[in-house]
Amino acid sequence: MAGGGAARLTGNDGNDSFLFSSGTRIANNTVVGGSGTDTLVLTATSTVTDGQLANVSGVEVIQASSLAGNSITLGTNAQAGGVLSLFGGASSDVLSAAGMVTGNIWIQGYFGSG
Repeated sequence: MAGGGAARLTGNDGNDSFLFSSGTRIANNTVVGGSGTDTLVLTATSTVTDGQLANVSGVEVIQASSLAGNSITLGTNAQAGGVLSLFGGASSDVLSAAGMVTGNIWIQGYFGSG
């Protein structure tokens, strides 16, 4: 979501992807995934905090941008929103689900060379 202003984004019956350029853009909108596996995709190097996910529900996957230097921290908002998987984009990402108090989450990071 590159434009300004708040929006309500709602997924369909299949697998949906919601693209955002930053954690701030996520926080300024409401995202409701439909049935299927829905993914929140970061399109630029971003810092995303759990507080910025308060208006996200029904989204099972968060995918960091393919650029290095992302920082994503999940907690009770991500847990309540249904997040089950967190994928890093490149080396130098910081991925944390330490704030999730119950359940399981799949976290996959990537190692670079050099």
